[in-house]
Amino acid sequence: MKFESIICNSEPFTANGNLAAEGVRKLLGTPNVSALETLVRETAQNSWDARLRHLVPTYQIRVRYADSIVKSTLQQFFRGRPPIAVDEPIGIALGTFLKQEKMLLMEISDFNTIGLSGPVRADIPLAENETANFVNFLRNIGSARDIHLGGGTYGFGKSAIYAFSRCQTLIVDTLTLNQAGQPERRIIAAAIGQQFRTETQNYTGRHWWGIDDSGTVVPITGIDAEELAKHLGLPKRNTEDTGTTLVILDPRLEDLQPSQDESEQSRSLAGPIVLGDRLSDILLWHFWPKWVPDSSGKNPMEFRIEILGESVEIPSPLAYPPLNLLAQSLQQVRQRHDGDKISSERPKKLLGHLAITEDFFSFTSEGRLYKSLGEESLIPKTLSHIALMRPAELVVRYQVGQVNPENQRSWGGVFVCSEEAEVEEAFASAEPPAHDDWISDSLTRPAKTYVNVALKRIKERCDQQSGRGSSIRVDNLVEGPSVAALSSQIGKLLLGFGNSPAISPSKVTPQSVTKKRTTPKQLQISPAVAVGTRLTFDGCTVTFQFSVHGPSGLETRLSLEPLVVIEGSTTDKTAPNGKAPELLALNGPNPNAWEAKTQQLAIRCNGELETWEAEVSVPDYVAITLEVQEVRV
Repeated sequence: MKFESIICNSEPFTANGNLAAEGVRKLLGTPNVSALETLVRETAQNSWDARLRHLVPTYQIRVRYADSIVKSTLQQFFRGRPPIAVDEPIGIALGTFLKQEKMLLMEISDFNTIGLSGPVRADIPLAENETANFVNFLRNIGSARDIHLGGGTYGFGKSAIYAFSRCQTLIVDTLTLNQAGQPERRIIAAAIGQQFRTETQNYTGRHWWGIDDSGTVVPITGIDAEELAKHLGLPKRNTEDTGTTLVILDPRLEDLQPSQDESEQSRSLAGPIVLGDRLSDILLWHFWPKWVPDSSGKNPMEFRIEILGESVEIPSPLAYPPLNLLAQSLQQVRQRHDGDKISSERPKKLLGHLAITEDFFSFTSEGRLYKSLGEESLIPKTLSHIALMRPAELVVRYQVGQVNPENQRSWGGVFVCSEEAEVEEAFASAEPPAHDDWISDSLTRPAKTYVNVALKRIKERCDQQSGRGSSIRVDNLVEGPSVAALSSQIGKLLLGFGNSPAISPSKVTPQSVTKKRTTPKQLQISPAVAVGTRLTFDGCTVTFQFSVHGPSGLETRLSLEPLVVIEGSTTDKTAPNGKAPELLALNGPNPNAWEAKTQQLAIRCNGELETWEAEVSVPDYVAITLEVQEVRV
């Protein structure tokens, strides 16, 4: 490879004017998701749209440090830069990056896709049946969608790729078919900075690196491109393995940057794991439909992640609560059940299909990703969401509800708009550049009607599933050890793993709705209420809540006995496997009041209502309850 032939071309303003680089960056708008989410959403969506219809596309993210060969290649490739003398930011940022001892690169690749095909210059007209993928990605701004039922509508979101680089520069490597139908490897680099001027010329702030073609930079091709790809460490591609690789220079990956409180050595151990889990979390939350097998039994898309040489295992949403609820709903939508139709009346039109799957369990999920990311995980522990999609089956956004207080079950739904051209185009046009919402403000009728009616019906169904508008009546506390109940049963709590139909009906008095009362003359104890469950590596646990209220100075003891519910109100001390539920933890006003030797809770009342929480293990595929009684001496 002769690097002397590679030049840097900065785009000048023409007499008729151009779009400045600042305008290109602003075209994305303000997405509702993070920069990393936007990057993954945009690129994975592009890969899906570029898929070859007879093959399953693969989307791959690889993060690596440049070795000595790659570093030398990058330094020679970017020898020519924008003029630093005029403080153009790209030249300064690139110079800083190329001097770093550790050059971080982020590759985003796809395989079994069409690649960036078509002319390499924007002034060359398209031949018959030729696409303009190359110029639409690297030259033009805002080209209209040319893929029927595609996930994207415009190329505005590509600015997110440049923005994720600290030097706003990327290398584009693509293998595609040229106009003659022959495989052609193409490599070019591009950057988006800000407009600047010299003494003789105004410039837009856009730059390209490649081979000079009458004043315009075109990509390196053929054997030179193959050799350059090898020296840059890019994925190998045979003549049939068409697709594209984007190399983001100096990516904004905060998980790999040591903080002030952490040494680089400690961060180098934890950072790759967290980053791998974060990318998995993003892919699953936004692209879980691509794991749901189609009619042929194949996943519509494959995903791979590699961080600093280590492959990351991405859990399947089919077996990863609570995403499994969404997967089941999508399967129902694909079957087009008549009862799940959403339609408008004027004009009369089928707008799409909606399905909701309710969990038979009533627990919160704390899978691998949540354990790694905590509250930063996009996947909620408890699901109450409807995923909104077009027929491309890419999640636009979620309509968020709540867990119904009457049954305490998680649920997940899916709405996919109709494939009919008029309807699908309405929803596609309602998406902003980041493709993360449906906004009808700029639409005209009937498209505006289609979107508004569908969103209204979806919200109504979400509210209905959430139990919004319903009320809970709480009976007054009465004297005695079993002293309170609701007028209606809140849930049938299914605990444990698997698909066991066992249930434990409980009449409960949630502390959050219990009113403060005057001091009673004798002890009052509310029944133990199951307020939440949790999955751990050791199994499943349930948290029970109960209240104690008695006259000031009263001293007594309570027994807390976890029991297995056999049938109806029948209980037993052990599960069918011979194991018994165990009290693991007790939290309240005075946790030291629990005496392990006697298995009793010593209570000294102070006239105020006291609330206690007990965590109990679930020994098998069973429902459990917690019996709280005063110990009679």
